[in-house]
Amino acid sequence: CGFGGIHAISISPQGHALLNIQSMARREGCVLILLFYLVSQPEITYVHVRDPVKQLFGNSNQNVSAILQSGVLSSFPFYDAAITGAGQVIGISDTGLDGNSCFFYDPTGNVEPSSSIVDPSKRKVIMYNPYQDNDDYFNGHGTFVAGCAAGKNLNDNSSTFNGVAKDAKIAFFDIAKGKSS
Repeated sequence: CGFGGIHAISISPQGHALLNIQSMARREGCVLILLFYLVSQPEITYVHVRDPVKQLFGNSNQNVSAILQSGVLSSFPFYDAAITGAGQVIGISDTGLDGNSCFFYDPTGNVEPSSSIVDPSKRKVIMYNPYQDNDDYFNGHGTFVAGCAAGKNLNDNSSTFNGVAKDAKIAFFDIAKGKSS
């Protein structure tokens, strides 16, 4: 893959080993392979990705979709084979989900928050279990995660910010306090 190796090793004030790995990867997928390997090791308890990886992937779910599908930017073999998440439901548990975001908004109204109501007729969110509350904080993590997984812009089907499985629906379980708490 072309990794330049370990650039530096240091010890944090908490006694953790910090590795600075220089990546000269020719393929974006190689960086993901290294990250997946690192997080699968029982000795590794935390991985922090710095800005160069963000620059590699960009600020777009489209880049992430391509890398997950092929390891190369601008190659979408799953989408080319019409595999977009249609007919699937993704279960997500997080801080909450902003149903008014253009990626989840349903012109017919949002699904009623309940632990037992599932409404498959909804555009995106077919279940919302408000275990903690029925909210997310501004730019919330739950909304971000759901958007990466299955968000789809109501007004722009080809948005570069649509989620990886843009045609999937979401069953959401709110497990952390949002802005109203």
